[in-house]
Amino acid sequence: MAWRIDGEVAEGEIDNRTKGRVSGWIRLAEGRVLHLRLAGNAWPDIAGSRIRFRNPAAVGTVPNGFSSEQDGVAGDITASRKVKDLLVPVEAFLKMTPEEREGAYRWANSLYIEWYSRTNGRVVIESARFAVEVVDGPLWTLSEDEQREQAEAAAEAMQNFLGDLAEAVTAENDADTLEDDDEEVIPPAEAEMDAEAARMDLLSERIERRLRRNGETDADWAQIYEEESTRLRRERGEPEPPPPTPEEEAEAEAWIEEMNAAAGEALKEEEAERWKGREHRAHPLVTRCRELAVRLRRDGLRPAEASPEHPLNELADGVLFASGKLAGALGIRGEEEWPPDALQAPSVLVFLKKARGYLRDALRALDSIDEEALGTAAWRKSTRSEVAALMRETRRLIAEARRALE
Repeated sequence: MAWRIDGEVAEGEIDNRTKGRVSGWIRLAEGRVLHLRLAGNAWPDIAGSRIRFRNPAAVGTVPNGFSSEQDGVAGDITASRKVKDLLVPVEAFLKMTPEEREGAYRWANSLYIEWYSRTNGRVVIESARFAVEVVDGPLWTLSEDEQREQAEAAAEAMQNFLGDLAEAVTAENDADTLEDDDEEVIPPAEAEMDAEAARMDLLSERIERRLRRNGETDADWAQIYEEESTRLRRERGEPEPPPPTPEEEAEAEAWIEEMNAAAGEALKEEEAERWKGREHRAHPLVTRCRELAVRLRRDGLRPAEASPEHPLNELADGVLFASGKLAGALGIRGEEEWPPDALQAPSVLVFLKKARGYLRDALRALDSIDEEALGTAAWRKSTRSEVAALMRETRRLIAEARRALE
């Protein structure tokens, strides 16, 4: 999770005139001033320069715990990131047809300031509505090699941040979850799937950053994927994959045809069941988690100006994201189709463990909600009970899926 504070920023300054160092200050709407001291450089449009920015619509306060001294590593810092800036309210845009939406936005340059703080982790300021001016510079420019090095440093900072977050989650022993995951034994097949999932997360992050940085489009995705996959293999010293043999290509084509045929049969069966008045239902745990997420969104406890990092938002988001991962693990699988077989179990476990992580986020948010006495005591108690029950059930499924590997 990141601190997103663009709504609370009144004005500020970013100074990258010294190569390898980004400094600056940010004044919040509440009057507090943040001081930035970051290793790294900005994107080429800001590198070597000092810029100043102002937000005429700054409101709200940054939650407690956000330090005024922000020391760390620069992520992506630019004033030329292209974004769709809506010309109508979001509610109206969502009701428009695709044709109407074409005239309901404009492409605009967005100010995007990202850094990784030693005290607060990832912080992001992003808006197309800030007034930005160059005060001085550029005194120097980034070479192509330096641009690549900066992109790699930002990616490494993200990975370190995610690693620190994972360690913090693993170390935590929440009394309401009743079990301790620190001593869990992970079978080799599951560990291999975890490693591959982490690898794909890193690859996806690099592709996303490249699309943002260079203005490349989704149409370039296949080429970018191949290039970034090759770069990642070289960095890790992994061998180049051998070209498929004619037999392997024929086997892959046969497998694709088999999967397409199976999918077609499944659709026919689903249509037949729907005609009979019976539809496939989501797994009960997915339904419970999703319904809780909807209730949390509708409870009306969140202030209108609350940032994404507000505890009530983190609670609702944690449960919502957990429901998505549970759906990925369980799909429309009914309880009679559980546990998965040994072939499915590793991928199912990856989704279940991600759901467990999001439920941990929700429980940590509830700790903050208790500290700030948000909502009524009865609401806090019942909500914690529901999230803890979801956590216990998710852990039970993890244990059962893990046994399927044996």
